[in-house]
Amino acid sequence: MGRIILPPKLRSHSVYLFVSDDCKPCMDMMKHLYKMRDGIVRVIEVLDLSLWATSPEAAKRATKLAYEHNIRRVPTLVVVNHVLGIEEERIQGDKRIVQNIHRILKKYWEKIE
Repeated sequence: MGRIILPPKLRSHSVYLFVSDDCKPCMDMMKHLYKMRDGIVRVIEVLDLSLWATSPEAAKRATKLAYEHNIRRVPTLVVVNHVLGIEEERIQGDKRIVQNIHRILKKYWEKIE
């Protein structure tokens, strides 16, 4: 049986990936991640912290979450547990994120079987 992804409001965890359009390692990493077929775009919320974000609303949300999670550099991946109200994992750096992405997806991808 395949995996079913729950809507974000029903998930116990959120996975945020903070990047910036003017960060070359971020963009190279994103090209690599988009090639993966594990549904990464539906599971991980990519938040652009560049000055030219996709929309004012997206920029406002990204900035708010970056402040809440004390993001000081990009790329940074953060896993938040909404049930406990805590940050469970933080991975910084493009190489470390790519190395851990399968583990993160396996651990936090909501499944119903």
